[in-house]
This record gives sequence, C-alpha cells and structure tokens, in this order.
Amino acid sequence: MNNNEVSQITLQNLKSKIKTKDHLYGFLSQIYRLPSLTCKGVTVNYLKAYLELSCPVFRIYRKDFHPPYVAVKHFTISEIFLHVEELLKMKKEKPTGMTLTNLPDMEWILGVYHFLSPSDEMNLFPRSVRPESQIQLKIDPE
Repeated sequence: MNNNEVSQITLQNLKSKIKTKDHLYGFLSQIYRLPSLTCKGVTVNYLKAYLELSCPVFRIYRKDFHPPYVAVKHFTISEIFLHVEELLKMKKEKPTGMTLTNLPDMEWILGVYHFLSPSDEMNLFPRSVRPESQIQLKIDPE
C-alpha cells in the first residue's frame, strides 16, 4: 500500500479491518515513524488523529526520520520535548499531540528534533567523532 492509497482511507473504512490499538499502530507504523507503543501519550485517539485528512498532530514519515546515534549533553526528555514543541510553533507546524505528563520515547523525540533542527540549535549531537584513544570511561569496581 502506498502513501496515496493510505491518504484515501478513512477511519470509517478501517473500523472493520482494524480492531485494536496494536493493529492500528502496526498499520500506521508502516508509513509514519511513531513514538513507542508503550508511551502513555500513544492512545487510540492519538493514533486515530493520524488518519484524519487535516491531522491535528505532527506526523513524520518513516523515510524522513533519521535519528542521530548519541546525544552528548545531558538534557532531559522534558527539555527536548519543550524545545521540539517550540520549533513546531516557529515553523507553523502542528504540535506533537503529547504533553509533559504523556511524553514520547527519547528516540522519537530526538529524531523529530533532528528533523526540525538539522543545524542542532541545542548542541545535542557531536560535531566530530573523537578517536577511541580520547574517550575515557570510569567504571566503579563494585
């Protein structure tokens, strides 16, 4: 099924085919990169919003989702989430549909941040890779 066919499908048409939240998540995750199914914010209503023609939440296609590997600075998911919401407002995009009490998973929010801010305004990601000889790890012997 391609993206054009998906955009023509309505929630009414899917009701007979998709019976559970897991099925809906599986269907949508073939097209969009979704927050983890275990996130509190990923509700049936949140997933149903993805099916609306004028979707009220920010959607990112799987092909556009390229999360960086490692965040360097120590930011909380809440701080990154708030920054992403601000970036969405500045770019006149729809909000994520999540809240501070129902946060998405870290990988998803970092990927969305990277998509919205390829120049990395918060300096979360390394500019260059350090050779292994410069990396020091301190391991507690216990």
